[in-house]
Formats: sequence, structure tokens, C-alpha cells
Amino acid sequence: MGDIFAAHFAALGAGFIVSSLMGIISYRLKALSGSGVAGMVIIGTLVLGFGGLAAAVPLIIFFITSSFLSHLKSPLKAEALMIGDKGERRDLAQVAANGGIGAICIAVLAYTGNFLWFFCYLASICEAAADTWATEIGTLADRKPRSIITLRIIDPGMSGGVTILGTAAAFGGAFLIGFSAIPILLHNLNIENLFFKIIIAALAGFIGSIIDSILGGSIQARYRCPVCRKITERKSHCRVKTSLAGGIGFINNDIVNLLGTLAAAVVAFPLLNLPNFVETIRLFFCC
Repeated sequence: MGDIFAAHFAALGAGFIVSSLMGIISYRLKALSGSGVAGMVIIGTLVLGFGGLAAAVPLIIFFITSSFLSHLKSPLKAEALMIGDKGERRDLAQVAANGGIGAICIAVLAYTGNFLWFFCYLASICEAAADTWATEIGTLADRKPRSIITLRIIDPGMSGGVTILGTAAAFGGAFLIGFSAIPILLHNLNIENLFFKIIIAALAGFIGSIIDSILGGSIQARYRCPVCRKITERKSHCRVKTSLAGGIGFINNDIVNLLGTLAAAVVAFPLLNLPNFVETIRLFFCC
């Protein structure tokens, strides 16, 4: 392992500088908290240092688009911020939940040399983008979301809620991040069926976001405020302690997001290892 760090020493240094600058900018734009900046620096350093530009570009585009979308406002989005368990600034736990699995995949890629791990990394970042886009754009819809579990109308900001606009945004976010890696990969590597492996990674990312919503609507902790009687994801609401109304107490949105990115990587890996599946995707898009 020490040899791997030595071999990537210069790239790790560059990754530290780039991710630090991005962290500072994101902090000034109020997209990240202080701990969120620390998380970005750690993950960005590992991804750029071990994965190079091909890995860094999707991550950078994810953070840029996420920061931009977080500043879009709407009445339902303002309502969602009152219910969700986090504010507008992403903290260390949120950054780790979105990028931690990807950083691990890139580290495994550097250790094993198996490039399929790159596409698992890409799938996890596609999922993070899909989930973020679904949340940020979905709350701009003029209708409240429906629970992916019960299909009942729920308050904006509650995990497990889906809208047509949000689902379309999730699909678009996953494929934008996936395709963002193509120019660098084409320039540096000769990968067989590259385009179709990118599609698989993006599809896995979108599937991971659906799994994220299912987990959010089922096992994620939900609380009831004794004052306003609203269901919320916060342990405190209306300045009083809330009581558990559903889900598992220790499963919060960060854990669900982490499981979502993990699910995307887990879905992608076997599909990428099945030549017949890659060929099927190729034939589907070529016909």
C-alpha cells in the first residue's frame, strides 16, 4: 500500500490543492459547512490522486451542479428544509455519504489495476447526482411528492417521496455525470465498449437512486412533533424533542444516501462482468 501512495504522490498533492480550492469556493457559496469542506478535501484528494482526471471530472461536475441546484428556491423547497434533518450546507457526513463509496472504489482500482472498479466508482457518483438532482429539482414541482412505498401524498422533504419531475431529473443527473467521463477516457485509454459501460454505470446510478428512495421511505427514521403533529426527519422540531413515528432510530438520511451509492456500485459490478449483458446493451442502442 505504501508503494501505491508513493507512485501517486504528485497526483495526490494536486488532488489536495484542487479539492481544497473547490472546498473553499463551496464554503463561500454556502454549499458546504466547515466539516463538509474537510470531507471534500479528503475524498477529492483520494479520487484525483488515484483516479486521475477521468475520475475527478465526474466528481467536480457533481459538486458544481449540486451547489448550483441547492440555491434554487421555491415554496415547497422552503417547506422541505423545515422537515429534513439537514440544512442547506452539506456537512462531513453528507459529503462522505455521497462520495465515500466512490473513493473506496478508486482506491481498490489503484490497488488491483482492474478498471471495472472505475465504472463502479462512476455508478456511485451517478447515484449521488441522481439523488441530489431528484431532491433539488423535485422540490421545484408545483405538486407535493408521493411516497414511493404507499403512493400517498407526503410533505416535501420527507425521504421516499417521488415526483415525475424529480424522477426525470434523477435520470438526467445520472447520465450527465456518466457521460462527463467519456472525453477524458477516450483521450487516455482504449477501453472496449466504453460507451456502453458508461451507460451501464449511469443506469446503475439511477437504479441506486430508486433503491435510495425505497430505503428512505421504509427504514429511515421518521419522527412526530408533539407541538405541530407533523412528521419530520428531525429529532427536534418546534423547539421540542420529537418521538419516533416510523423506521429505525439510527438510520438517518446520511446512512440511506451511503447505502444508495453502495447499491449503485453493487448493481454495476456484476453487470459489467457479464459480457453478454454489455453486448445486449450495445445491440439495443445500435439497433
